[in-house]
Amino acid sequence: MATRGRASQDIKGNGRKKLLLIGKTGTGKSSLCNVISGLDHDSDDFPVSAEALSCTQNSQFADVFFNGNKGRPISVIDTIGFDDPKKDTDADIIAKLVYQLKNNCDHINLFIIAINGQNPRFDGSLTAMIKIFEGMFGKTFWKQVVLTFTRMSMDVKDKQRRQRNARQTDDETAAKFITVIQKDFPEARGVNYLFLDACYDDDGAHEEQAFNQAMSNLWFFLNKAPDLTTNRVSSVETESRQLRQKIAAEEQYNQRLKRENERKTIKMQQNLARMQREIEDQRAAENRRRQNEQEQMRREMRREREELEDRMQSSRNCKLCYHHLGTWKCDMCNYPAGFSRFGRGTTAVFKEFRNEMEEEQQKINTLRTEMIQ
Repeated sequence: MATRGRASQDIKGNGRKKLLLIGKTGTGKSSLCNVISGLDHDSDDFPVSAEALSCTQNSQFADVFFNGNKGRPISVIDTIGFDDPKKDTDADIIAKLVYQLKNNCDHINLFIIAINGQNPRFDGSLTAMIKIFEGMFGKTFWKQVVLTFTRMSMDVKDKQRRQRNARQTDDETAAKFITVIQKDFPEARGVNYLFLDACYDDDGAHEEQAFNQAMSNLWFFLNKAPDLTTNRVSSVETESRQLRQKIAAEEQYNQRLKRENERKTIKMQQNLARMQREIEDQRAAENRRRQNEQEQMRREMRREREELEDRMQSSRNCKLCYHHLGTWKCDMCNYPAGFSRFGRGTTAVFKEFRNEMEEEQQKINTLRTEMIQ
């Protein structure tokens, strides 16, 4: 009777080889864990579900013996089946697995990627799942991967039937599957693979022989695999959360640009208002200067006019006694108004002053025109 494994939440530093199983729900990971531990495929040590929903709700760590052989102690990690790693629920699962691997496990030796051999499809969810683990462990992840095709009976008649229907052998099917993987993961070139039917028929000699050979090859891969430490395992987000983070980052960037543009607009408006105020101040100063010049010019014009009027008034004074002249003669000395003191008539004197006054008036008009311009 095979020895049952011991469930453990901490497998760090136990000196055992460590095997981690990856696969979508329904590929038979839990059944593989059971038979690898030397138990029946439907043992409760790793619960198996016939439903579409995964029976494994948390990643399970267990110390077991490879194929029930006590001389081959190993640790097995049965991860939760990801139906769609794009979902945010899977993001929480991944985060928890990363925490467990970094804190409760010191290294991994071999990764088994379980593929349903009855329908070996490399779809988007499997691609996303592999990207997650490649992101956790880096490109060296592929050097320690074994693709394991499950649910494929190794009975001779079943193998012949598959070959007739698919027109290719199982090995050719596996090779084509690996070729498809290499399109997204070039590092997968030359990856190892196995056909391991956990539910093989004990009474079928060929099936039992094929199972034992697959288990022997699996132990060979596991035993020679070096330790891939988990202390540098990095957390990987799901695609939807990455997308939302990118959208949020883009929104923050746009908001930052908007705020920056608003600040620039406000600054430009402030600079424009300051320039307008400066222009208005300059215009006001120029207007005040012009008004002052005009006022000064008007004062000069009034002064000159007053001087002219004084000169004109003085021209009507008697040239003998300088008393104001009457119509025909001086009211003071009766000196004739038509003659000057020096023998010149007042008419000639008035003409001279009138000409001077006209010249002065022309100067005033010229200054006024310049002021208006």
